[in-house]
Amino acid sequence: MTSIGFATADSPFQKSDVAKYYPEAVVVNGKGEILTRIGPNSVSCDEFKGLCYMDSFRDEKLRINDDRKVRISLTDFSEPDCMILLFVRSFDTRGEKVADDAFAHSWFRLQNE
Repeated sequence: MTSIGFATADSPFQKSDVAKYYPEAVVVNGKGEILTRIGPNSVSCDEFKGLCYMDSFRDEKLRINDDRKVRISLTDFSEPDCMILLFVRSFDTRGEKVADDAFAHSWFRLQNE
């Protein structure tokens, strides 16, 4: 396995007007120092070229629309004590009208690409 994807979808069966959830990857070394954080505010980094954030795409093999995804090339991580932490985060939706059951209908997926 050389590449994985971590994806979120708010609701694959009903398109919501307000995006609520997104994936985030945080790379930490063995000393606990954050090396990079990838998400909608930082879509790529120079140190790890194969780590990127993608928005609004279609997974052709599964035929599912994922709203947002972090793609991770595992060959970029050569440090023996490097950790990749994956989070499902929530956009600040205060003042927006979001369905009460948005979490119940949301998806996340970790897959071998």
